[in-house]
Amino acid sequence: MNLAEFTQTGVKLVATYELAPDESISGSALGDDRLFLALRRGYGVWGLRPWQTAADSRRVLGDAPLAATGSRAVLAAGWRGQLSIINAENAERPELVREVELSGSPWQVTAAGNLGIVSMGYDGVEVVSLSPAAE
Repeated sequence: MNLAEFTQTGVKLVATYELAPDESISGSALGDDRLFLALRRGYGVWGLRPWQTAADSRRVLGDAPLAATGSRAVLAAGWRGQLSIINAENAERPELVREVELSGSPWQVTAAGNLGIVSMGYDGVEVVSLSPAAE
């Protein structure tokens, strides 16, 4: 996978990352200066990698759907009910901030400021704080 920077004068290759032969990218979300990618191995989504221009990648816990705001990613884990909040302020050592139980099956996740908005189809919508402790 190539990470490129687009400018008014052209395109510059910033970095190249190797994916395992059985890995594929199943989702992406852009934070302030980080690109978060959900990876698929075989038939199941299994992880998340944050990329920052000058940093290497590290694997973190997670599953799709995926959204990002600032240096945080919000990841809906499992078909019935868990939201993982990842802090990648230090792109070399991203960390799981906390996990939140949801009342339904996440279909889509959006992040805005310090909030994660989870669309759960017939189960409605849930709004979750992205802060380390529940507010």
